[in-house]
Formats: sequence, C-alpha cells, structure tokens
Amino acid sequence: MNESKKGRDGWLMCGGRRIYHIYKQAFPMTYWYALDAAANREDSDPASHLDVRTLPAKYRDPIDERLAGMDCGKGPLNAACTDIYRHQEQFRLAIEDGYDLAAHATDQHRLLAEEWERDRLARTERAAAAALAGDDDDDVPF
Repeated sequence: MNESKKGRDGWLMCGGRRIYHIYKQAFPMTYWYALDAAANREDSDPASHLDVRTLPAKYRDPIDERLAGMDCGKGPLNAACTDIYRHQEQFRLAIEDGYDLAAHATDQHRLLAEEWERDRLARTERAAAAALAGDDDDDVPF
C-alpha cells in the first residue's frame, strides 16, 4: 500500500491503475476501495465504492493458491499484509481482463440501495404490526 506522510490517501497500483483505499476516520477499511481519489472516505459518493469481495469468482479464486506460500512476516500484521496483496492481485486480474470496475461499483451500489430499502420497509411493517397489536416491545425500532 502506498500512503503519504499525512495519511488517509493510500492506494494500490493494479494493472497500471490506482485503486484507492476507503477510510473510516483515519483507518483504511479492510475490503472497501474507490476508483476515484476524491471518493476515498466512507461518507463520500458510494457509487464509486467497491467491495473487493463482490468481484466475480474468476478474479478471486486463483489468488488464494498463489498466495498460499507467501510470507508477510509474523504477528498481527501478517493477515492485513496478505489481504492487501490479495486485493491488489484481484483488481489487477480484473483490470487486465478488461472487467468494467466502474459498472461493477454502480451495480453494487444499486443492489445495496435496493436491499437497504427492502430492510427499511420490513422494519416499518413490523413496527406497524406491533403497534396495531398493542405490543410495546422494546425491539421495535420506533
């Protein structure tokens, strides 16, 4: 990971393209990346955010075999180091294959928004049903 002395602007170089870490306060998020340097904060435009775990399997699966023998050292940073290299390789494979990461980010954002809306409607329906039943249970969100 490349990061300046001021921090919070780390990026991976993948297939000649920069993929930026997304930061939650001063800490890089483990699986979330952005295609644009201006979107590298958790509260920035989510339409350009990527969860590396949602990339197609053909970019994720071969990496585990190649990294199995890699040594990033010992201690708690070993897993983080391995994750960063794994993510870099996954993005590199996708870019070299011509996969449209921007379209993937847009689709992922749309799917998450739809899921959030379904969850919101389900919570509202549960709360309304509880109110009609006279149930004053504390697990109802409002």
